[in-house]
Amino acid sequence: MTDVGQESLMDRMLDVLKAIDDGLSADPHDIKMRERRAANKAAGLCVQCGKSPAMEGRSQCAVCAATSRASVAGIYDKRRQAGLCIFCGVAAPRPRRGACRACSAKISAYMKKRRQDRAAAGLCVGCGEVPPSTRSVMCGPCNKYNAGKSAKRRDRLAKAGFCVHCGRKPPRPGRVDCEGCAAKKSAASRRRRQAKMDDGFCSICGKEPPVPGRPSCRSCLDRVARNARASGA
Repeated sequence: MTDVGQESLMDRMLDVLKAIDDGLSADPHDIKMRERRAANKAAGLCVQCGKSPAMEGRSQCAVCAATSRASVAGIYDKRRQAGLCIFCGVAAPRPRRGACRACSAKISAYMKKRRQDRAAAGLCVGCGEVPPSTRSVMCGPCNKYNAGKSAKRRDRLAKAGFCVHCGRKPPRPGRVDCEGCAAKKSAASRRRRQAKMDDGFCSICGKEPPVPGRPSCRSCLDRVARNARASGA
């Protein structure tokens, strides 16, 4: 299985290009290149050089992957230094972002559809290679990778004095999130709880019927009580 933590910059760039491009080029040179890459991939060879075997779970060999990362990183750096979107290289990026608003919207739409397609196929929405873990949409390695990535982002934003969610506004006094994100989180939580109750289930776990006159089931009420005693509340 592909190690999501080692996904190359070129692999991500190719995903972005699929979202941004309006269609495949009909230029004979481009058609020939696509056919060559497809033939190399089918033969288990690096799609770039067509000589060395591709790394396990990847489309390139180690040498080409390293070269691609350096090349794409160089393009990103030049556009970033010029104050341009790192993807289209034309428009200005959004504040504290690398992409412009148009590219961000196209990328988000593409990534959303890819996650939906993978979920519909019963696969991990992260790597799309194996079934997800129990009570999750991602497999174990993808969950672990994303948890580490999220923790680093939260730590970086907190140290910089920004809300750990939106990364744009200062947090509330003594908190790590801003007023806007806190309000959105509370509203979303209320909607989830209400949806569970409307279906006749516990507002917390959403699996067992609630205790008469209460919004939660006996198991969840007992667990909340134990946690409260343990914390000294």
